[in-house]
Amino acid sequence: MSQLPEFLSVRLQKYILNCVFITSVVFLEIRVYLIIEDYRPDPLFLPGSPTVLHPDGYMALAIILLLGWLGVMLAYYAWAIYHYNINQGLTNEEWKKINDRKKEKETKLQLELITEVEADQPDPVNPYKEETFGLPPGTVRGTIALSLLVACFALLILSKDPDFLKNPEFIERYFEFIKTAIIMMIAFYFGNQSLKYLRSPVAPPLSTGNPPQPVVPEGRTSAKPVPTTLQTAPPIPELDNTESQLMATSPAVPVQLTSLVTGTVVEREEVHSSPALTLAEINEIALNHGLEAAHIKAVLQVESRGKGFLEDGRPVILFEGHKFYQFLKAIKPDQEFKDLVKANPEILYEKWTKAFYKGGSKEYNRYDTAFAIHADSAMLATSWGLFQIMGFNYKSAGFNSVHDFVDAQKESEKKQLEAFTHFLEVSKLLKPLQEEDWRKFAEGYNGKRYEENRYHLKLAEAYMHFLQKDKPGIVAVLTRQSMLEKETLGELRISNGIQEIFKCKTLELPWRNNQHQVSCIPAGVYKVTRHTSPRHGDVFLVNDVPNRSNILIHAGNYFGDTLGCILVGKDIIDLNKDKLPDITNSKNTLALLRNAAPNGFLLTVKEAGTAPESSGLIT
Repeated sequence: MSQLPEFLSVRLQKYILNCVFITSVVFLEIRVYLIIEDYRPDPLFLPGSPTVLHPDGYMALAIILLLGWLGVMLAYYAWAIYHYNINQGLTNEEWKKINDRKKEKETKLQLELITEVEADQPDPVNPYKEETFGLPPGTVRGTIALSLLVACFALLILSKDPDFLKNPEFIERYFEFIKTAIIMMIAFYFGNQSLKYLRSPVAPPLSTGNPPQPVVPEGRTSAKPVPTTLQTAPPIPELDNTESQLMATSPAVPVQLTSLVTGTVVEREEVHSSPALTLAEINEIALNHGLEAAHIKAVLQVESRGKGFLEDGRPVILFEGHKFYQFLKAIKPDQEFKDLVKANPEILYEKWTKAFYKGGSKEYNRYDTAFAIHADSAMLATSWGLFQIMGFNYKSAGFNSVHDFVDAQKESEKKQLEAFTHFLEVSKLLKPLQEEDWRKFAEGYNGKRYEENRYHLKLAEAYMHFLQKDKPGIVAVLTRQSMLEKETLGELRISNGIQEIFKCKTLELPWRNNQHQVSCIPAGVYKVTRHTSPRHGDVFLVNDVPNRSNILIHAGNYFGDTLGCILVGKDIIDLNKDKLPDITNSKNTLALLRNAAPNGFLLTVKEAGTAPESSGLIT
C-alpha cells in the first residue's frame, strides 16, 4: 500500500484511501457494464432455436443487476451518512424526546428543583465518528466486498448464454480482470501476507529430511539403525509437582496479538504455510466451551507464545532434556542409558536447565536427535504449538496417543487451541476461566508462584481490553498517585471506548493488608454497578473485592469518611487545615459520574505504591 505524507492524520489517511477505493469499485462496476456491452455474439438470434433466450436477455439482466446495486449502494450511503453524522445515530423521534427532556430540565432548573449538574447533560455524539465516513466499523469494507460479489454474479448470469463458452478470448480477457480486482481488494484490506496464506494452505511435514543420528557412545561399533516405525510409548514417571503440568518449564515469550484478535484475517510478520488461527475459529471454540471470545484472546496474549508455527511451517516446539531423561531412564537398560547420557549431554540431563535451549527452528536439531534415539519419548518430552502443551499431556488434551496429539499440533493453530481448551476442561480450569476467577486460573495454570509475574492481573487486564474492543462499553481506570500515612490520593478516568468522558480525583485509605474498614482495596479489575445505600443514597458498588464486601464509590471529603470505600471529588486541597489533603465538590462530582456511567462500568485499580495486587471477579 502506498504511503501518504506524514503530516496527514491516521483518520485522514483512512478517509482518503477509502475514497480512492470506493471510486475504484464504482469504476469496476462501470467496467463490468462495458465488458457486458462489449460482448455481443453474432448472430444475435440463435438460428433455428426461437425458444432459447436471446443473448441480449442475459446481458440486460446483468446490466439491471449492476445498475440496481449501484443505486442501492449510493442510496444506503446517503442515508447512513445522514443518520450517523447529522443525526448522530439517532432517529428523529429520539431527538424529539431529547429536546423535550432538555426543555423540561430547563424549566426545573429555573424552579430550582434540580441542580446545574443534573441539568447539564451533553448531547449524544456519533459513536463511530472516528471511523471512515463516521459509519460503523466494517461498513465500507462490507459494501466493497458485496460490490465485487455483485459484479461476479453479473458475469455469471452472462455466462449462461449458450454462445458464451465458445468465446475463450472473452473469458480469458475479462474474467482475469475480475480475478485481479478481487486479489487487489484482499491485498488492500488484509495486507500482502493474506495472499501468502491463500497460496500456501498446506503445512510441510514436521521434519524435513532424515533426522540426525544420535551420537554413538565410545566402545560401540555402530549405532542401531533408526527404526522406520514409532516405538511403544514408555510409562510416564510421576511428575514433579513444583513445575507446570501443562507448559514447558520455560516461560512463554510475551507478545501482542493485535492482528490476531482485531482483524478478520490474520497478518503477522512471521509467515508460515500452516493455517493460522482466525477470529471465526476463536468465536466457534469459545461458543462450544461456554466462553466469550475475550476469554480466549486474553489467554492467547498472556499465556501463549503468540504463534503456533515457524516460518518453515513446522510447529513451534521446545524440547525438554530432563523429561527425555526421565522417560528414557524408565525403558533403557542401565548401562545403555548411561552411555547415551554421556554421549548426548545436550538432550539428556537430570535436572531442568535452559542452558541447552536453541530456540526457533534450531530446537528441531535437539528434537530430531532425541527422536532417532526413541521417537515416543522425544514427542512426550517436547512442548508443542501455541500453548506449548507438553507431549506427555496428550490424554488430557483429548487424544488417545502422543502420535495423534503431535499430528494435530502439526495441522493448524485451531487444533492447537482445541487441545488447549480440552486440557483446561480436564484440569478443571475451564470454570475459573468462564467465571473470570483469574487468581484460581493463574494458580492452576502457572503454579502457586503466579503472583510473582502478575499473571492474574495480566489476564484480567487483557480480558477487559478485548471485552471492551468486542463489546464497547464504559471502562474506568483509577490510578493511585500517592500513598500517605493516613490516606491514598489518586485519579479516576472514564472512557466510552472512543474518548475520555469523565475524570476526577479520588481519596482512599492507605494499604493495610486489605483489612476491613481500615485499608483500601487491592489493585485489580472489578465490575462496578449502580447501588442504593441506606446511608449514602444513589452510589456505585465495587463487586467481588477479595475478602471484602459493601465497597462503595460515594461522596465525602475527609479520609475519615471512607471506611475502606472510594471517595470522588473535583480537587485535592486541605479543607479543615489539619495538614492533610481533602477532596472537594464531592456530591457534584458523584452526580457527574452518574451521568457519565449510568449503568456502571469496569474498573481497573492501578497500584502506584507498595500494596500487593489482586484481581476481583468480573461477573
